[in-house]
Parts: sequence; C-alpha cells; structure tokens
Amino acid sequence: MRTFKGLKRALFLTLALTLILSISAPALAYPLVPVSVHVDIVYYPGGDVYVYDQYGNRTDTRDFVNGTRITLRAVPRYGYEFVGWYDYNSGEQVGYESEYSLTLYTYDIALQARFEELDYPPQPITPITPPYPPVTPDPHPPIYPGVRPPGIAVLIGGRYVQYDVPPITEASRTLVPFRLTLEALNATVGWDDATQTVTATRGQIVVRLTVGENYAYVNGNAVALDVPARIVSDRTLVPLRFMAENLGFNADWNPQTQTITITQIAAIH
Repeated sequence: MRTFKGLKRALFLTLALTLILSISAPALAYPLVPVSVHVDIVYYPGGDVYVYDQYGNRTDTRDFVNGTRITLRAVPRYGYEFVGWYDYNSGEQVGYESEYSLTLYTYDIALQARFEELDYPPQPITPITPPYPPVTPDPHPPIYPGVRPPGIAVLIGGRYVQYDVPPITEASRTLVPFRLTLEALNATVGWDDATQTVTATRGQIVVRLTVGENYAYVNGNAVALDVPARIVSDRTLVPLRFMAENLGFNADWNPQTQTITITQIAAIH
C-alpha cells in the first residue's frame, strides 16, 4: 500500500514538471534582449559626428547599456551641408535634423550621417580684430536742429539753443540767458559776481555790460541799451540782438514761428 502511494506521488511530480517545461518552452524560442547595444556610425566626407550620453556629456564609446538615451550631432564642414540620418542597412532616412536623439531599445544598430557639397560655398567671414581701421570723419556733417523749445526759440548755427530759463520779451526786445547764448556764438564768457558784470570776447571784440545798467561797453566805448540786462530765476539775461550784432552776427526775427535766427556776418580775427 505504501509502495503504491510512493509511485502515485512520483507520477504527480513528473506530470507537474512536464507541464512547467511545456509552458516555459515557447518562451525560450524567442531571442533574449541584449544587455548592451553597439552603435556603429558611418558618415560621408564633409562633416563630423559627435556622440553625447544621457547626461549630455560627449563620449567616444560606441557601446551602451540597453535602454540608454543618446544624442548624435552632425557638424558639416566648410562648403558642405547636412542632409540627414539614415539606417545604414536599409537605407531608410530616420532623422532630418543635425541633432538626432534615440533610446537604445534594440540590437546593434548602424547609422549613417550624410553630407552634401554645396554648389556655391559661402565666403568665409574675416573677423575684424583690434586695432580697428580708423573712421574718416565727414568734413561736412549734417546739422540737426534738435527739438524746438516752446515759446520763443533761438536758432544758432542751425541748432536750437536749449535754455533752462526761457527767453523773455521786454520793450520789444528779447533777453536770453547769457552763458549758453554766448558760448553758442563761440565767444569767451566771463562773469564778475561782485559787480554782476558779463564779459564776452570774440576775436578782437570785447563786450561788457552790467546787470541793471542802461549802457554797455564795446571795446571800451559806451553804447546805450534799449533794455538792460537783468536776473531771472538765478540766471542773467542779456539783450540778444545787441550782443549778437556787436559780436559780428545778424539776428533775424520771424514773428510767425516766434524764432530768432542768428547767422554770422564774417569771420572775426
């Protein structure tokens, strides 16, 4: 009786082992996925190919662990352009951009980078390095008047004078801040704070006038003023026409545009 039970148990184990083998056997008929993948890169002349690992580091290895993501970068040389990435065995194009990324879930692969020579190679750019070539200044640069100030405007040498205190009109005479005006007329400017006297020198001409006085001095000669100089908002204002004409300039008034244009009569020596 014990012998029969032992035979029965042995028969059951045999049948179970046979069933396990019969179920597992078909799986063994499929090839195993390789642990590593070899990437073979072939490329035409006219460019270089660089390989970067999953961390973005350039590498020279061609063997990777299966499941690794790599990036291939094709760089054409001068006179060539990149065409595309191709499967070397089938000839099928698999990538169109010069930078091609793929995950290695396969067996060994062979990729080809193709480059094509340009019909008209671009001209190389020659960089300019210091010292830079000198720039020849324009002997007759254009004159831009600038922004016209509101109210009465003064135009000297084709440019508007930008005053921080605007011109004023008194007894049909225009008074303007002396320093900006006289410097625009290329005059040397002087100011005596003790006597509140303005001095303007241009060539051999010296004009001197004092705030509040009804006369000025031109090369030492007294000349009557229609309107005296005065101080407004901490600025000394002088009669524009008197100063311009005695320093060798014309002063033209345009009532429509409220503009005084100062032009030089002749060079002063």
